Amino acid sequence: MISSHYARVVFRELTQLGVPPARLLQATGFNEEHLWNAPKIDPEAFLIFLRNAKEQADGRPLAAIAGGKNRIAALGLMGMAMMSAPTLGDGLKAVASYSTLEAGYLRFPVVVGHAQSRVEFESEYDLQDCLAMHAEAAFLLFFDYISDIVGATKEQLFFTVTYADDGHQLFLPDSLHRNVRFSQPRNAVYFPSNWLTVRSPYWDDNTWILSQRLLSEQLQTQSQSDRRPFTRHIRYTLQAHQPPMPDIKQLAQSLHLSVRTLNRRLQDEGSHFRQLKIDAIHEGAKRMLLEGVSVEAIALAQGYENAANFRRSFRVSQGCSPKEWLVQHPASAVNLPSAALSSETAAE
Repeated sequence: MISSHYARVVFRELTQLGVPPARLLQATGFNEEHLWNAPKIDPEAFLIFLRNAKEQADGRPLAAIAGGKNRIAALGLMGMAMMSAPTLGDGLKAVASYSTLEAGYLRFPVVVGHAQSRVEFESEYDLQDCLAMHAEAAFLLFFDYISDIVGATKEQLFFTVTYADDGHQLFLPDSLHRNVRFSQPRNAVYFPSNWLTVRSPYWDDNTWILSQRLLSEQLQTQSQSDRRPFTRHIRYTLQAHQPPMPDIKQLAQSLHLSVRTLNRRLQDEGSHFRQLKIDAIHEGAKRMLLEGVSVEAIALAQGYENAANFRRSFRVSQGCSPKEWLVQHPASAVNLPSAALSSETAAE
């Protein structure tokens, strides 16, 4: 399911421009009263609604309507968490976890690298003609949010999209158009990793604590389904965390749960914190290897006593040494859009 406020914003904007409500709602299975009163709507119905809206927009920038008007205030609990978070990194972690609750078919995982990090845009559905609309609306939101927290950002943000450049107008600020790269492996916005620790001027401790409690409650509600919400939350949180990784006590406290309760939730979902943490460490190590970080520096950053222990752990998990892995995956380096990143490596 997806929160209804996304559709309400588009509905409001287009009906104010004179589009008949019936044309926007045709074949969706819901009416105007349901749109304004139901907290969530079916994703497939929402996609039909978006296609109707795209047709009725008559060339008007629908992505700008959704992304330009649908600001943080329209993001519900996720928006509350984003704007009350202590740092940009904390806010983006909240996006990764809350997005699967606010918009069930969408994913916004945060992937932290040594010099450069990214927020990816993924979908459980084949969005087809709605992909560009979704991606560009998301990019507008992230551009606004990151700019609000960090300040001037235009020259250091890069966007990649999986679709080709067909000459259509991108609904991003003019100064960002040249930072968009088409036909790439993923839809993502890239930014310097040191921004993750930038303190938010909007941080409010009471609201942040409340947002984390509400997140915990919603994850527990989701546990009644087969979506493994706690496993996903821990995986996304670790993936979005700069090394060294937090322990389970820290993550349990952030959710206002006991360690025992969090462990039980994970076990009920068929997962284990120790393995999730090891996986996150090794995935983070791979990104650092691609950025030219030495094995010794990776081991130190990830909290290993020495490089030998890290190499041993990596080999057990990946079936090869860090150096061998890097030799096998040189093409992965082209996925990093910033020319400032070195293609050389000091891995051993």
